[in-house]
Amino acid sequence: RVTFLNPVAEALTGWPADRAAGEDLRAVFRSVNETTREEVENPAVRALRDGAAVGLANHTVLVARDGTERPIDDRAAPIRDAAGGVAGAVLVFRDITERQRAEDRVRASEGRYRLLFESNPQPMWVYDRETLAFLAVNDAAVAKYGYGRAEFLALTIKDIRPAEDVPALLTAVTTPADGFGDAGVWRHRLKDGRVIRVRVASHTLTFAGRPAEVVLALDVTDQLRAEDELRASEERFRAFMDNSPAAAWVTDRDGRMTYLSASYRRTFRLPPGEVVGRAVGELYPPDVAAVYLRNIRQVADSGTVL
Repeated sequence: RVTFLNPVAEALTGWPADRAAGEDLRAVFRSVNETTREEVENPAVRALRDGAAVGLANHTVLVARDGTERPIDDRAAPIRDAAGGVAGAVLVFRDITERQRAEDRVRASEGRYRLLFESNPQPMWVYDRETLAFLAVNDAAVAKYGYGRAEFLALTIKDIRPAEDVPALLTAVTTPADGFGDAGVWRHRLKDGRVIRVRVASHTLTFAGRPAEVVLALDVTDQLRAEDELRASEERFRAFMDNSPAAAWVTDRDGRMTYLSASYRRTFRLPPGEVVGRAVGELYPPDVAAVYLRNIRQVADSGTVL
């Protein structure tokens, strides 16, 4: 039988203390499993029966007098008389609605984390900003760098850099990233010793209670190699054109000047600014321009030398 309710218990159960006094506790404090909807044994009844403190099972919902339901957790302990016998029980419980909502938000956040981190097709990791040790790596990083997950987590970010790049790395990591920002292109060393170039984006965060940085590393080795080869090819082209004894130039398919060699400038004594960007129709008589335009389109369409 209920002998006392404090104001919080009144509010949660919907029973005024004077109305609850003398009532069976199982009527005042009714709880069910939130999934099965089965009645949950009242912990105070169990404490009275067993003479020991007990806690409520997880996923328990308190059903108030008006039918309102709230997730709760609680404990009950026996009250003993002077002789040591069980004279009653005290039941302490609390509304955990906000805690459950926070836990749901954490679970949702973890789900997004797993989607964005664990399943990301690009290598990602989290490292400790103070020790530089890896705290987490995704599957793509394991596959790309050749280290097993346990091996990765035994390393620091210095271990995947060529030794000569470490001083620059130590300077760079002293500045926290503001947002998920581009940290530039760096050299990384794989387990087999090969060195690749990666574009790094990173963001400062707290991970497992530690100041940390989450990193995404995109391999741009082939892209940069292709750009280097293109630049070298263009430099060879310009060197050839500029050193040709005959005037040379480049036009697009519509006959607009895009490049003049040094020999063209020497021959016609025209600065590039007066020619580049202009159409042949502006530079030659109409009949000559028409033939020229027909010829360059024929070459462009056929891919053969005229």
